Amino acid sequence: IGICCGVSDYITATIGSAFIFVILLLFGSVRDNERILLIIHTDGSNQEQLGGLMHTLFAGKAKQRIYQSNDGSAEAIYELSDRLLKKCESKNGALAPLLERQEGVRSISIMRQEDEINS
Repeated sequence: IGICCGVSDYITATIGSAFIFVILLLFGSVRDNERILLIIHTDGSNQEQLGGLMHTLFAGKAKQRIYQSNDGSAEAIYELSDRLLKKCESKNGALAPLLERQEGVRSISIMRQEDEINS
């Protein structure tokens, strides 16, 4: 594309760029780079129940990225898409109060993470 613009062949550069964009779009390389991280702090006693609830709420599509356990406390971080979170909240209501009602849950954080570069 740079060579085409350098020799003033803008039509070829435009058509080539559009073609590459369509190919990337078809193969799924163009996607929203916004992720949502769901951070759950618990007392560590109910990890199996919480994992089952997350599997049920998000139909197995929530990715557990981190599970860390210390003396009497635990932290789990799940990665969600915006669409997955909206779908869950339309079915079950607000997510944070739903999870806070679970036994042993100390706090919930929902954080949006935007990357400048897709991995």
